[in-house]
Amino acid sequence: ASPWHYSECDDATLMDVNRWHDPATLVARFPAERVPWNALFQAYVGLAPTSTAEAAFRVTLIDRLVSLFVEATVPIVKKLVMQLHTVPGAQQKTDYYQPLEGRGVAGGSKWLVNGVFYKIATSGSTKQLYGSVQLALKSASHEWRHVREVVRAGVTNVSVPLTVLVSYCGHACLVSSLLPITARTLRYGSADGGCSVLNEDTAVAVAIDQL
Repeated sequence: ASPWHYSECDDATLMDVNRWHDPATLVARFPAERVPWNALFQAYVGLAPTSTAEAAFRVTLIDRLVSLFVEATVPIVKKLVMQLHTVPGAQQKTDYYQPLEGRGVAGGSKWLVNGVFYKIATSGSTKQLYGSVQLALKSASHEWRHVREVVRAGVTNVSVPLTVLVSYCGHACLVSSLLPITARTLRYGSADGGCSVLNEDTAVAVAIDQL
């Protein structure tokens, strides 16, 4: 299967989200490589509480899902960091994760493992791009804070992936759920480093202006 396979939630699972079920019971239904992290995250974020108690419970459910995401991805982050320091020839090992090619320099080295996107800011040529390890670390921190602020803004029809920032052995790794997007779904922004910029959807443009 393609590493870019996006895992959808089945209707029964989405119905259970709408019944305010514990994320742990839903995540356990899927094999590790097929957990629909993004679909679950969007579903829980989209819950519409009708009382203060429900609003607080919604936050608890989202926090629980984030904790499960961290539990699932931190071991991978540790392996990726250790992989950066392996000797030549280690690529032949069965547990070696092949980095993605042609995905740009900014953000660092990138991987897709079990439908989750990983970027390590202090690897590869990122240190040269930002000037120092410290600035590369800050770039990852800023990116995570931007995601957080977009969520807090609460702009209608604007969604972000489930994202966490993991620090390990002096490396900063930004971990995100895979989104159901491709170059063909782009409506606003650039897919070629700014050589061309699209603005083809009025609703998206209005939402960006609100941000």
